[in-house]
Amino acid sequence: MSNVEVEVFEAKSDFDYGFIAGMERPLFYRKLIGAAFSILKRIDTKVAGEFLRVYRSKIDEEVRERTEERFTGLAKAIGEERGNVRTAAGVLNGLLSTQCTNFAAAPPATDDNGVYVSWNMDLAYPVRYLFGRNPLFVVKIKDRKPYVAFGVPSIMTLGVLNSDGLAMVANAVGMTDSGDGLNASELNNAAMESCSTVDEVGELYEKSPRAAFEGKTLSIMLNMNSIWGDAAGGIAAMEYSHNYFAFEKGERGIIAEANHHQYLDRELTGGVDPNKQWAIAGSYARLGRMWELLEEYYGGINPSTARRITSDHGTNYSLLEPFGIKREWYEGPIDDGTICAHYWNAWSYLKKGKIVDALTILTTSCTVCQILISPRSLSVFFCYGWPCKNPHVPMYFGDFLESTPREPALAEGIPAPSVKVRSRSRRPYVATFGWPPEEKKKELFTKFRSGVESIDRVMDARVR
Repeated sequence: MSNVEVEVFEAKSDFDYGFIAGMERPLFYRKLIGAAFSILKRIDTKVAGEFLRVYRSKIDEEVRERTEERFTGLAKAIGEERGNVRTAAGVLNGLLSTQCTNFAAAPPATDDNGVYVSWNMDLAYPVRYLFGRNPLFVVKIKDRKPYVAFGVPSIMTLGVLNSDGLAMVANAVGMTDSGDGLNASELNNAAMESCSTVDEVGELYEKSPRAAFEGKTLSIMLNMNSIWGDAAGGIAAMEYSHNYFAFEKGERGIIAEANHHQYLDRELTGGVDPNKQWAIAGSYARLGRMWELLEEYYGGINPSTARRITSDHGTNYSLLEPFGIKREWYEGPIDDGTICAHYWNAWSYLKKGKIVDALTILTTSCTVCQILISPRSLSVFFCYGWPCKNPHVPMYFGDFLESTPREPALAEGIPAPSVKVRSRSRRPYVATFGWPPEEKKKELFTKFRSGVESIDRVMDARVR
């Protein structure tokens, strides 16, 4: 048993899952929703309209119904309107699609018969405090596949590993081919709860209505590329816009993704080329370097070499050359151009008075954590902060997922984290003020809630 603690949310239904999550930290969720609406008020009105259009759209899909039930449960628990929870979720889920350079490797590219799916999560440095030192938790809903998830329970969640050894990592991507559908989190959760292989995920994504946001700057955080791997050894990259979908399997045992479409036609999806938008050049540089390293370590990839790859500060501009962009070997890296992301050029921009350029780097080019997933051992290696400076903590999830590893030898010696079970029986006092009051009682309710929240802070300090 390791000294890392994870929460396990055991629920009988989607409503129950949302309600349990809200019961545990009502004040936190209300503040989070308030922050989401603050973001909405400050961003471009067109983007704000896109948020509301997509997340209030009516789609007669089982997946959307599940999501609505979770939002209903959460809203009931924290005394909030469901519509506000839904809209806030639309804003917050954008934080899960990050500036990243990800890869997957499987035999014959690995030397230990393992399958590995890697996520360098690049965002602004303060975001790490939102998720905490261990942003992983387990979701167990009755009659669904249990899975390890990343994010905030119920409202902004991406599954990274399920009981059948299906794993996923994500990248943000810009496009103009937008439209209503299921958002990235909904698609991910549906796949984690029902699929076992990458082929099944590909079928689910292709046939589902897919939500996509129009934009190449801020809205890039609302769309998703993803890489999937399964215990059977399948790995694949999935790219989509509202109307177009690409499913690319790593037949040689390696695949990589960054923050642009490499398999979809960007003329169709509206993706930006680096000679038209300099900010996206770093994505091409990182992807080129990732492919270079995967070839260099081909046949010898394992957790140790994966750590070297994800900690890399090298540069590769081969994918930029067709766009006429070159960089001499003695020049510093281009913005956001290394796999392990740092603020390489921020200080020089500040000295030159280029404040916007400096802020762009400071809000995107920082690896806040690194997650290496082993589907065949049902394990996750988690690094808080830059992988070049901080250790990875191994965590075995087989027991929590009630599943047996496909390769037990790979799981030997990996400790299971300690567990904090969350269920409907915990802290029932929250329910006494969680239900939305009648209109005429709002003022009294506000005063009452203020007092209870003071108690809530004390209780939260005791249970954490």
